[in-house]
Amino acid sequence: MLAWFRNAFPGWAFSVERGVWRAAGRVLVSASSADVLFDKLVRIDGRGREVAGGRARCVGGFGSAEGARRSW
Repeated sequence: MLAWFRNAFPGWAFSVERGVWRAAGRVLVSASSADVLFDKLVRIDGRGREVAGGRARCVGGFGSAEGARRSW
């Protein structure tokens, strides 16, 4: 999931720690889930819409922070 964010929003650094999703770029953005982080980033930097095919969310959501840690 972190790789997807890096591809969708180049120039930003992403991390997940203790259930908090973070993106550091022009500003620091924190969120309780990947879905919330995506929503915030699209408002700040619209490039994510292009990568996501214009959809506000991936089908089924991104899942939990714990799942992201296990998969990466």
